[in-house]
Amino acid sequence: IAPYEKMQQEIVDYDADKAHYKAAVYWKNINELDENLIEEVHENGAKCYATGVATPGQMHKASAIGADGVITGAVGQARIAVKDDYAYISENCLYSITVPKLYDKTTEKKYKNYVLQGMTKVRDFTVVSAYDSSKKKDSILYVINSKGRLNRVIRLGIKAHVGGIAYDEQNDLLWITASNGQVFALDWSKATSSDKISVSYKFNPGLYNAKSEHVASFLTIDKNKLYVGSYCEGQSGALNVYSIQELLEDNNTTPKMKYSIPERVQGVAFFRNEEGKRPRILFTQSAGLKNSNLLISPFVSSHSDYTVNQKKIIVPGMVEQPVFSGNELYLLFESSARKYRVSYRIPSDQIWVTNYTY
Repeated sequence: IAPYEKMQQEIVDYDADKAHYKAAVYWKNINELDENLIEEVHENGAKCYATGVATPGQMHKASAIGADGVITGAVGQARIAVKDDYAYISENCLYSITVPKLYDKTTEKKYKNYVLQGMTKVRDFTVVSAYDSSKKKDSILYVINSKGRLNRVIRLGIKAHVGGIAYDEQNDLLWITASNGQVFALDWSKATSSDKISVSYKFNPGLYNAKSEHVASFLTIDKNKLYVGSYCEGQSGALNVYSIQELLEDNNTTPKMKYSIPERVQGVAFFRNEEGKRPRILFTQSAGLKNSNLLISPFVSSHSDYTVNQKKIIVPGMVEQPVFSGNELYLLFESSARKYRVSYRIPSDQIWVTNYTY
């Protein structure tokens, strides 16, 4: 990626009729650039960059036709979009949201240790959870408005990982994974008048990881049912299903169904937007610095094993909770955190919103 301010003294607009220029680097608008022109520039021993690049699709095109780089203000998008491995994102991206507080100099110290984990939609807002990697401060929620701007920050009053969050519209509750394998339901209405919300209900789903540690790693809501899962390394994880009504009214914590799921699952979401077609279940799978996967299967509620026969889509590493909103698939990456941005090979500072179809 070529920072324009460092190149403007040596870049010359390429014109085949004025090819006597001997600059080291030429640039051309992406709409006027093609493989033949780039090849001609290369034959003259120079490099060719694409300018006027504003979307992931244009970034991917520049890479595909052989440009040496792009000149863009959206550097966070470009890091991902120019990689062929991540063609799904560049080809389907509708827009992206820059992760809150990353570049705010006034609050840099206050939020520097926070790591993004969970995500949900609350009406027109996108709500994202984050924990403090130094373990000194409470976990928080970023509330982002429809224009991608931070509306407010809510303290959760706990220091949990908060790997999964889901909004329960019917009961106006925000369900979250908490500490010691517990799940909390928070009164969302109080969040509109305070920077802190209270616990209305909590229970223990009885899940464990591969080390036999008590966990509630991620969750989601679909058709008034709560799905709570365990992240396991080296063996299959588990996904338990609960009736939200029975939890709240009868404190019935007996799972309605138990599913076996792939190892290293970070989140789960359901896609039900097309009539006459079987719904899809989507898992995000990630561990360490390797590429992540989206694992997609037709969903049959009576089918207990979702560890095999899945469509796989490669996405950048460190993917976290996915969220569907209509045909839009939201993807979140913890590589945006400052603790990873220095060492991770391709950090993503964006929440990506892609167009998802079967």
